[in-house]
Amino acid sequence: MSSLPERLSGALSKYGYQDELGYRPVPARVVRAVNYGVAVEHGRAIVQAARARAVEHVAEEAMQAAGRLSQSEAFWMRHAPQGAGRFQAIADLAAMALADIVSEAGRD
Repeated sequence: MSSLPERLSGALSKYGYQDELGYRPVPARVVRAVNYGVAVEHGRAIVQAARARAVEHVAEEAMQAAGRLSQSEAFWMRHAPQGAGRFQAIADLAAMALADIVSEAGRD
């Protein structure tokens, strides 16, 4: 891999064309356009990586919250068994709301 050029314009500079006047390198405007295109794609990759980290963070927080909900539900079911159905419904609704937040975090 060390033989690969650092920039695409470096790869282009090897190429040119031969005519009656001699060797002609790739025009500077082409090199600039390639450099610009590479920079744009690099920027897009950075944004996508940041979005991935954000979704990961939201999902981790939601999983921790879901765990706390489950613990709370179990606690209240032990201490007030007559409300077990209500506790389960509340915990399920809260877990669905958390899942909705995570799914929204993944969208643009």
